[in-house]
Amino acid sequence: MSKYRTWIIVGIILLALTALTAWASSQTPMVPRSSETWSRGQVIGQTPLKRRVALQVAPDGTAFLIWQNMEHQLELAHVGADGELLLNQVLSVGGGEAGDPQLRTMIGGRLLLLWREGEYPHSTVRYVLLETDGVLVGQPQTLSDPAIPVLDAPRLVADAEGCYHVIWADDAGIKWVVLDDEGALLAGPTLLNATGRFPAVRADDQGKLHLIWQQRQRARVESLYYIVLDPKDASGAVGEPEEIAQIVLSAGQGLGEPVIGLTPETGYVFWVIRDFKYVSSSSEYAFFPLESPQQKQIEPLQLRQGRYPEGIYSLETTQTPLLVALSESVPDPEVIGAVRSQIVVIALGQGEGEDVVTASVQASLKPTLVVDDRANLHLAWLETTEFGVYRVVYASTAPAVMENYNALTIWDVLDTVFSNLFRFSTLIVALVAVLIMWAVLPFLVLVIYHLVTSEETLNTARSWGALIVALALEVALTFLQPPLFGVEADWPALRWVAPALAALGAALVMANVCRRRKYMHLFAAYFLFAGVNGLLQMVMYFLF
Repeated sequence: MSKYRTWIIVGIILLALTALTAWASSQTPMVPRSSETWSRGQVIGQTPLKRRVALQVAPDGTAFLIWQNMEHQLELAHVGADGELLLNQVLSVGGGEAGDPQLRTMIGGRLLLLWREGEYPHSTVRYVLLETDGVLVGQPQTLSDPAIPVLDAPRLVADAEGCYHVIWADDAGIKWVVLDDEGALLAGPTLLNATGRFPAVRADDQGKLHLIWQQRQRARVESLYYIVLDPKDASGAVGEPEEIAQIVLSAGQGLGEPVIGLTPETGYVFWVIRDFKYVSSSSEYAFFPLESPQQKQIEPLQLRQGRYPEGIYSLETTQTPLLVALSESVPDPEVIGAVRSQIVVIALGQGEGEDVVTASVQASLKPTLVVDDRANLHLAWLETTEFGVYRVVYASTAPAVMENYNALTIWDVLDTVFSNLFRFSTLIVALVAVLIMWAVLPFLVLVIYHLVTSEETLNTARSWGALIVALALEVALTFLQPPLFGVEADWPALRWVAPALAALGAALVMANVCRRRKYMHLFAAYFLFAGVNGLLQMVMYFLF
């Protein structure tokens, strides 16, 4: 039995590792975080389209998310105040393809769901009331004229009076509908403008609506218009539309959907210019006093930690400073020259410093940001996975969610262990190649010396001199050609500190061994130094 004990132990270990690996492969890992003020991201579902997720938070701190699932149906998720998934329900709405959902919580706990049904030229705007468990209250109602196709995603906003306002763009222009606090139709559809696309709307604390839309002037010239709507006024509009910006596009450029945000005194309008030729993007924003939009100013959106902003989304509440979520390309700390699209939150008016939320190896896109009654932030976004599939992810700054999502799990332990093993093995392979590169020239120097003098041991000053020349040459090569593992990006001085400390340690080890031996072989001394030098550098690069 004893002679099989080793094999039995090895077999048990292999079976345990196999079971752990199978279990880990069946788990969906949390999306890593970059900010200490946020939780990690929890994967809630999947969608085939890169379209924004609808997110709302109830007064009890629970969150509701709605997105188009892989079967092109709307799916509802109810996330508890501690981050636990309470419900995941496919909604039985519409007979066609439902997409671009908009969601609001209503007094009494119900949900108001708005979506675009079908694709152009057979698209309409529909809505329905939902219980929190996803059960429909009544039948879905159509707001738009079925004979006039809807062009873009509709918008839904609640005012201070408890009414709900629906804005959309169709072939006839920009339309406006008002619903009461029970979801019944109060007014509309009202034609606001005969042309325009991509409307965006926010409500202020006085119940007025601030609307922007995009309008083409001519080829490669787009204008953004702003108007204030007063639901209490019979005419609706307060004044004439104001042109906020005129954007002239170059060949190969496109304009993203405009976004509007409000503070109690200031209005903000954001837009993104995409350059398809150079696969890049930039963003500008206009800001103006709400009482006088003619005093608008335009500035570029300055990003300090990344570049190429995309998917801008402003917080719906009128608070100061205005919080804006977006995705931007941030340098990867693990790989030199690599960038990852991460979700960031920017507080305008505070130096525009980004709070990078995610630290994912996948691209994070299309954020939706909301705030609850306790001033906790909630965030939903998409993350790329396989082709044609995006993961729906949720995170929050709520203490209960952070405690739950950031807790250490078995997955985290296994992921850390196997990641370090993979990193260590990769480091060994890479370092072997670097060691060969460092050793070839010094070794040739010693070979030539040996062929000329026939000396093999360190018993003369000349042999010591040859060894010192070879070692000095190797040390010089370690400084001139450091290994590029990417980890030195965290501490740039590592490329100088690591070879210096490793050379000092290797020299001390070699000197100690040579002192104890009467006849030390020339090549043995050199390979001892080279081996210790490489080992110490590998350890330092691994630790840092």
